[in-house]
Amino acid sequence: MSLWDRVTAVFGKRQRPPQGSLPSRRTWRLTWRGGTLALVAPHGTFPVKRIAESVHLASIPDGTELVCEGDYEGGATISELVVTSAVPATPLERLPRARAKPAEPTPPVSHARLRAALDELVSTRWCEGELDPRELAITIDGETAKPAGVAWLVARAEPAPFGRDGETILDAKVRSALRVRARGSATIGGLDIGEIVAHVEDAFATDVHLEATLLDILVYEPGGKFVRHKDTPRDPRQLGTLLVEVPVPHRGGELVLVEGDAEHRIAWGEWASGSRWVAFYGDVDHTVEAVETGTRVTLAYTLRTTDRPRTDATLAAHLDTIADATIALLSDPARPASGTLVVPCERLVVASNERTEPLTRAMLRGSDVAIARTFERCGIAVEVIEVLLATSDEEPRAFSRSDGSVYRVARPIPSSVLADCEALSLNDTIDIEDEDEDPVHTTSIESYVELTDLDVREWIVRRAAGAKLIYEGLYSETGYFGNEACDGLVYVAAALLLRLPER
Repeated sequence: MSLWDRVTAVFGKRQRPPQGSLPSRRTWRLTWRGGTLALVAPHGTFPVKRIAESVHLASIPDGTELVCEGDYEGGATISELVVTSAVPATPLERLPRARAKPAEPTPPVSHARLRAALDELVSTRWCEGELDPRELAITIDGETAKPAGVAWLVARAEPAPFGRDGETILDAKVRSALRVRARGSATIGGLDIGEIVAHVEDAFATDVHLEATLLDILVYEPGGKFVRHKDTPRDPRQLGTLLVEVPVPHRGGELVLVEGDAEHRIAWGEWASGSRWVAFYGDVDHTVEAVETGTRVTLAYTLRTTDRPRTDATLAAHLDTIADATIALLSDPARPASGTLVVPCERLVVASNERTEPLTRAMLRGSDVAIARTFERCGIAVEVIEVLLATSDEEPRAFSRSDGSVYRVARPIPSSVLADCEALSLNDTIDIEDEDEDPVHTTSIESYVELTDLDVREWIVRRAAGAKLIYEGLYSETGYFGNEACDGLVYVAAALLLRLPER
């Protein structure tokens, strides 16, 4: 049975009651303030729709926290909640598990409840849109031209390099494109970048505002391409990339976004009334296919997080659901005896392939940041760790394993260590069985990994958990490359290590 199967839980369904309402099937920790009840979260304060007449709170002092139950009317968020019962709350770290209603099936374990809450919060891999028709203008060194003047751009451009293992490389077989030499000094007229960023914030459900900085103006002439790659991290706050189309006729040059088994193709050579844009996380693989005719011109922006908090009612409601499930887990007598849990992250961290420092909270991206903060709000100490998964399972999602092992990474594994690897071992004692065969370049990563397999029973694996493939080929955990060796897949991923408080 795979790891996914071990943590899958089946939840029963409840018949929809009359009058268009739906039980929320959970408790809410709300604050009585200004004559109403509201969810007070790090991302804002969100009042309920109304309070049932049977609930009497007139004598409750402002600021009192209450544990509430209720029904949804017209939706399934806090703003559609009608509160039907409310009792004074105990301190957050001692909040009891919600009482199971007789008609409600109870989840088999609190792990499954927390996983279900985590699975409800899935961030978007990428998002895209189209702007109202506007005439763009590019200004370089005081001169301005319309983008249709491709020759004007080409005259001010140079071959575009790419990053590999900390080096800047020019190789037309990998990337055949031009970039405007001015780079940071170029300005774009007729483009409301703030309008696009607001759409990206909504799609990615960020708890802080984002900023977009123009990185490059890219020109792909006929034959121009960029093979599958991830963007090079340049900033610890880097979230991803925003590409804006400059409307120049061309054929080919499709942008292909790939993550796991999901693929999305964007053909900007087709006519549109306005410029189009697409934003994606920095750990999403993408390819620019060869341009057939015409010229493909795009504006490339770097998306970064800021310190300015952002209010998002939907995100806040999801995080409150996660907090509620976490509190239930803390009060569960069947919680892990070790006092720890591991929750793999959805997004990969933004960090150099050649880094030497361990993972930090600042490297998390997407909903993983808000989830870590929510666990801490519930009294749990959170540490970001890096894990390694070795498996022969060909399933593209790293945490779907049938015969593999998960280990904690003691120190980062540089990509250069695996660059020329023909056989990989977790053990320094390497034994190649057939000495008559040609020599095999064998690499051990024992010094990078803690060789104690992490207990799978103490993992809560989100459906959207992601990982990065770092090696595919001949592999042995023991260092013996006889009958035990096999073709394997080795992944690394970020995870939240939760240290639960004592009961």
